[in-house]
Parts: sequence; C-alpha cells; structure tokens
Amino acid sequence: MRFTLGFARVLACHSLCGAYPIEFRHQGTGSGTLGGTPFSAQPFLIRGFGDTSNRQSAGADVFFIDHDLATIDLGGNTYTFTVGTRTFVNNDFDFFMDGTVGFSRVGEFGTDLLDGPLKAEFATWDMLSAIGPFSGDGGLLQWASDITTSGGELIFDNENILVTFQAIVPEPASISLLLGALIGCLRIRHRTCV
Repeated sequence: MRFTLGFARVLACHSLCGAYPIEFRHQGTGSGTLGGTPFSAQPFLIRGFGDTSNRQSAGADVFFIDHDLATIDLGGNTYTFTVGTRTFVNNDFDFFMDGTVGFSRVGEFGTDLLDGPLKAEFATWDMLSAIGPFSGDGGLLQWASDITTSGGELIFDNENILVTFQAIVPEPASISLLLGALIGCLRIRHRTCV
C-alpha cells in the first residue's frame, strides 16, 4: 500500500504542478560494435525517459532533458545505457542546425551522438509536449568511446542515416483518470481492511 500511495502522490504532483513524464524515441539503422562484436545495418530504437520539470536550457532556444533512464533496442535485444544521456532540441534560427532534435551525452555541453531529423516543427517545440513522429535526414557521430550499456561499450560508425523521432507525454486527462481510479481503489481497499 505504501508504494501505491507514493505513486498516487507522484501523479498528483505531476497533475497539479504541470510537470509530466516524457518519453523520447530516436529510431534509425546503423553499423558498429557492441561489446566488441560488430553489427551491420541493424535497426535500432533508443528510448529516453525523463520529466518535463527537469528541462534545462543552453541558450535562449536550445533545450534539453537529461534522461532518468535510457535504453536501446538493437539486434532483438534491449540494453540499458549505463552512462548519462539526454535528448535536446535546437530551435535557434541563427545556428546551423535550427529545428533539429537529437540524443547526446548528458549535461549542457554533452556531445551529440545522434542528430536529426531536421524539421520545421521542431523550431518552436519547447519539450513540454508530445510531438511527432517525424522522419528525415540525420546522422550518427562521436560514438568513438565511453558510451557503455548493459551489453558492453556501444560504438556506432559515423554515418548519415534516416532518423525518426517522437516525444510522448501522457495526456493530463489520462493522468487525472488514472489518479482518480487509483484513489478509488485505495478507498475500497481501506474499507475492506478496516
């Protein structure tokens, strides 16, 4: 019951504070090595999980959210990143990559690992809402070392690829419904235990 009450408190805080969990999905196909074993032209799905209340900025028009957890589906297996990662959006029109999203090392100056796609829709996205999926040109870069996963060190070859990106945020109404159902279940359980 303690876990359920804790979960209810988290949902209530998210609902009242306007902060929500968010999932980022970066999808493409790449070649490289995992744990020293080479792979070629493998589809991958990177999923990063964070919270909109943790959004930070690196300038007026560049936002990022460090992931609480990030995984990669590759070759039919799912691996957890054991180093810090983040998702970012750059909607600075004076910068050469305006309107792009990406996956990178953690922190304000974390180097990019996957850029793209470049889409006009990202030029006004503030990372506080759902968006996508959008597909377009992108690139894998700077994976040369220190990106470790539960399957070993992951190194993608630098290459231009087609990338699909989507951000998913639970609808506030869904969270409110879930919170209401959870509170109702707790009341029923409390009455049967007394």
